Amino acid sequence: MGANESKGATATRWGAKGVAIGIFAYVGVVPKLIAPSMSEPLVERLSSFGGRVAVTGIGVMELAAIVLLLIPGTARFGALLGVAMMLGAVGAHFGPVGFEGDFAGVFAMALVALAASVVAAVLEWKRHASGGGVSDVR
Repeated sequence: MGANESKGATATRWGAKGVAIGIFAYVGVVPKLIAPSMSEPLVERLSSFGGRVAVTGIGVMELAAIVLLLIPGTARFGALLGVAMMLGAVGAHFGPVGFEGDFAGVFAMALVALAASVVAAVLEWKRHASGGGVSDVR
């Protein structure tokens, strides 16, 4: 907890980070980096934007966001990275990715991850501004 952060705000902040981390891992890191064959439909949709290289790059950014979110001193940057990535993901669904088949569910998860990242970013910045941060870890 930050110096002036309530238990409710701490639970909400960690809950939002947990939701974002879970979605980044489930939809990002696993299919894009650990089991690349799972992301072949996305590679095909993004073929004119770099295909496999683009999808791998997105997976690396999602992994970076997870790591940043878990470290108290960098969590606000991880949350901002999550917001930026999910804005890009939502936008991509209105372009080359589309909504057909499994992509409709992935779009819904991107919206949830976007909301969770926004909540985490706001609460992490408030915590940091109130004197919370690395010194919180005991």
